[in-house]
Amino acid sequence: MHIRVSYAKSGRQRTSLLQRVCEAKELRKLTNEEIGELANMPKVRKIAVENFLSTMGTDYFTALSNWKLDARLYHWNRETIRAIYDGIRKASKT
Repeated sequence: MHIRVSYAKSGRQRTSLLQRVCEAKELRKLTNEEIGELANMPKVRKIAVENFLSTMGTDYFTALSNWKLDARLYHWNRETIRAIYDGIRKASKT
């Protein structure tokens, strides 16, 4: 497999597109109120949402990977999957 790398000038520093895509996105810690709001949505598995969002760490891509794996492993319903995804997205906005 061949990966084509293109360069973009950013001031004086040249960064490849691949490097920019692979950089880890930082997540902030969600407050208990934010987690509770997502966990109390209809048909959501409250404990799954609370546990995942309170322990997801600060790396965006790791959180998404764990979210996908856990959803399959624990057979979460659509509402639970969506609530956790919304929490990850909320934590990624700074």
